[in-house]
Amino acid sequence: QALSDYYIRSFEEMFETVMLGLRTLSGVSLREFFRRFDVRLEEIYAEPVAQLRRAGWLNETAYSSGFLALNGKGLDLQNAALQFFLS
Repeated sequence: QALSDYYIRSFEEMFETVMLGLRTLSGVSLREFFRRFDVRLEEIYAEPVAQLRRAGWLNETAYSSGFLALNGKGLDLQNAALQFFLS
C-alpha cells in the first residue's frame, strides 16, 4: 500500500509540474524534471508530447532547447493540451 501511494503521489506531482509549467511561456525544463523525478519527461509522457506535436501546439524551438512548452496556438488551447496528459 505504501509503495503504491508513493507512486500515485509521484505521478500526481509529475502531472502538476507539467500542468503548471505549460501555463507559462518558458514551459517545463526537461533537465529539472529529470532531476526532480529521476525519469525523463519524454519517456513518461511520450504520447502526450507526440499529440502536442501532431496538433501543432508544441513550441519546437523551446523543445530543442530542453523545455516542454506550448506555442501561441497551444497556449490559447491550454486546457485541451493538458487533456493529452490526463488520458
